Order: sequence, then structure tokens, then C-alpha cells
Amino acid sequence: MYVHRSGRTARAKKDGFSLLLCSPEEVTVYKQISHLLNRPMGIPELDVDHSILPHLKKRIALAKEIDTLVHLNAKQKHDKNWIKKMAEEADIELDDTM
Repeated sequence: MYVHRSGRTARAKKDGFSLLLCSPEEVTVYKQISHLLNRPMGIPELDVDHSILPHLKKRIALAKEIDTLVHLNAKQKHDKNWIKKMAEEADIELDDTM
């Protein structure tokens, strides 16, 4: 994911900026990627204002909740459309609840 997406930020010798968010559990993978990219010292780090982390956690939790609801809604629509399609193909009439 990193190599593919970040590699697309700058093309044709133009500058680009890519941001990598890395949790402590991902540091080993990050180091492996840095080594594969011939950057043994890693990629320069940005300073983080740790005082905002509690606020970020709340927003991330909200974003996850929204994503879950959107996914559930899309799945329900997909399932409903599939049932309607199968009923039509089987020449079955559904009640109004579908």
C-alpha cells in the first residue's frame, strides 16, 4: 500500500508529499519498507503535537462508527436488490416490505 500510493505522489521528477501514519505495532513493517526503498535511516519524521491525540481518537472512533453504518446500509441495499432480482427471475411476487 505504501509503495504503491506514496509512489504516485510525485511523477516526472516533480516533488510530492506523502504522509505515512504508523502505529507502534507497524514499526517493524515500516523499517522493512524503508530498507526495501534504500532508506536505511527511514523517512524523515514530522513532529506531532501529542496534546491533540485524545481529540483525534474521538474523531477516529466516530469515523469508524460512520464507516460501519455506511457499510451496513450498503450491504442491506445490496441484499434487498439481490432478493428482488431473484424473485423477479423466479417470477415470485414479493410483499411491500421488500
